[in-house]
Amino acid sequence: MHKFGDREAFPSCITVFSAPNYCGTYGNRGAVITMFDNNLKLKTYIQEKGAFDLPEGYDLFSWSMPFVADKVTVMLQHILERC
Repeated sequence: MHKFGDREAFPSCITVFSAPNYCGTYGNRGAVITMFDNNLKLKTYIQEKGAFDLPEGYDLFSWSMPFVADKVTVMLQHILERC
């Protein structure tokens, strides 16, 4: 949280990571902040079954790297052809 003003000032920026176990890789929890009657409450939660599973148990980054590498290579070829 970041506050401007005195101790009683409401935080102008509250950052909460709300993607539990992002891409099936990190094992972190998600969270939501609610404010009711000037009280902030933090609720954490864990990931339920994922929306989909990648083939052969890959994580998103390992699975996508061949595609990304191919596209970057094609892009660099186009740049070099124009130079």
